[in-house]
Amino acid sequence: RWVAYFAAFSLAEASRWPLLLSFVESRARPVREKASRKAHRTYWWRFAENRPGMFDAISKFSRCIVSTAISKHRCFSLVPTQQVFDQRLFVFPLDRFTGLAVLQSRVHLVWTAKYSSTFEDRETYRGRSCFETFPFPHPDPRTIIAAVEAIGEDLYTERARYMVDTNQGLTQTYNHLKNAQCDEPRILALRKLHENMDRAVLDAYGWTDLQVPPFCPLTPEEQRALEQFQDTIIDRLFVLNAERAAEEKRLGIGNDRKSSAKPKGPPKKSQAVKGQQTVFDGDHSK
Repeated sequence: RWVAYFAAFSLAEASRWPLLLSFVESRARPVREKASRKAHRTYWWRFAENRPGMFDAISKFSRCIVSTAISKHRCFSLVPTQQVFDQRLFVFPLDRFTGLAVLQSRVHLVWTAKYSSTFEDRETYRGRSCFETFPFPHPDPRTIIAAVEAIGEDLYTERARYMVDTNQGLTQTYNHLKNAQCDEPRILALRKLHENMDRAVLDAYGWTDLQVPPFCPLTPEEQRALEQFQDTIIDRLFVLNAERAAEEKRLGIGNDRKSSAKPKGPPKKSQAVKGQQTVFDGDHSK
């Protein structure tokens, strides 16, 4: 779909595209003139919420990572930055497969499952509690980790090829991936890639002692192994957050924050991880 997007242009600058401006004036201006906020009434040709911080954060990249706010399956994709993003997307100023692999790994998905809310049968991602407080393997989420980068690209490429070849989207694809009865060879191969990606991400944290459970448990034993894996991941992420908070305090950087082995609720804003603050600074989530 196409939209008329004038960014932060003045009215004179927007007038360089008279047909577009005329369209916006006829369709949007009558509504915007009734808006409660003066800025929305005054700058009727601009988006009401332009999110300049977000666009500035991704301006240096040709692509970025996105995920829908509400989804049956938590999936992350790389998309071109030269577009307007729907308000229901979370946009991350990360452009490499390392970031994608970490976010798509079960290390991150266990964290998001704990701190997301739900809408009907779908999970609602929250930038502050799901991303800002999540400790990446390296304090700076933009760090490229060779093994994670390679497997992230492999999974992303094969997943995209499968979706194109079968004319299916992410939801349908992950319906198959998480369906224990689906034994299609290409789905089995994608599950294995997910497991290999989890292995690379765990190794990046230094957690080489943890065994990667099957992506799709087939027996009660495998289900118990998955649940134990999830509990262990949460415990270790809490510990890692506390260690990084203590190191920041020792160095006199970051926020003065309290950490505990297992906080009762989602970490507060003041508990955000140092590395994430440099990437997710301000309200750039959407």
